[in-house]
Formats: sequence, C-alpha cells, structure tokens
Amino acid sequence: MTERKDSDNLKLLKQYRGLVEEIESALSDLLDPEKAQKSEIDFPYDVFIDEGGCRLVVEVEMPGLTMENVNVSGFDQFIEISGNKDTLRSNRYENCVCLERENGNFRKVIHLGRAVNFNKAAVSINDGVLVIKFPIVVDKRGIIKIDSETG
Repeated sequence: MTERKDSDNLKLLKQYRGLVEEIESALSDLLDPEKAQKSEIDFPYDVFIDEGGCRLVVEVEMPGLTMENVNVSGFDQFIEISGNKDTLRSNRYENCVCLERENGNFRKVIHLGRAVNFNKAAVSINDGVLVIKFPIVVDKRGIIKIDSETG
C-alpha cells in the first residue's frame, strides 16, 4: 500500500510541476516585452495612473480608437491593453512628402502597483482617452491581535 501511495504522490507532483512550468512560461511571455510578437506595433500611447481615495484610475491616450478596437484584461496587479489600430484612409497618396503611421496589433502590460478589484472595474473611451476605474482592495494583512476565548 505504501508503494502505491508513493507512486500516486509522485504522479501528482509531476503534474503539479508541469502546471507550474506552464504558468511561469505564460507569465514570462506576458511580462517580457522582448518576447512579444514581432507583428505588433510599438505602444505609442501615453499612460497616466492616478490613485485618489479608494479608487485607482488609469488613463491612456488612444486617439482614433473605439472600444471595439481595444481589449482590457487584468491579472494580479497588472492590466493588459491590446487591440488593433487601423486607419480608414488608403495608403495611396500622389504627392505625399511624409507619412508616419503605424497600423496593426498593439499590446501593453501595465503594472498598477496596487491590488484592485477587477470585477468592479469600469472601462470607457471618451474623446480619445481610454479610462479604466478600479476600486482599490484594502490590504487586510498585518498584525492583528487575536483574543483568547475564556470558558
């Protein structure tokens, strides 16, 4: 019976290690900009993070984009903003002297620096500014005195 229990534990440990390696690989790909797909354009937008009271507000200047072009997702203290930037104009200009425009997929991972409640986040784009509002999660860790029961 002991051999079978050890064998089962070994199988579980191998499965656990495999899962941990997959998670580490996924996080490494997410957080390392050098591993980002080369088909993505640079993220040219300004980012502003404001902590006021019990909420965190992230503003990203994204002129010409709508919510249909942008995806926002979050994990731990990070958010990822991704999407596709297309221009409605054609790239054919007869007398064009200079044309500086990047189109394509973009992706940006932003560290928020605080624990936030992603389930109660609000996202909108107003006048070319992506606004994401998060309630801040109050840190409940720390030293707490535990009283003994008398009885």
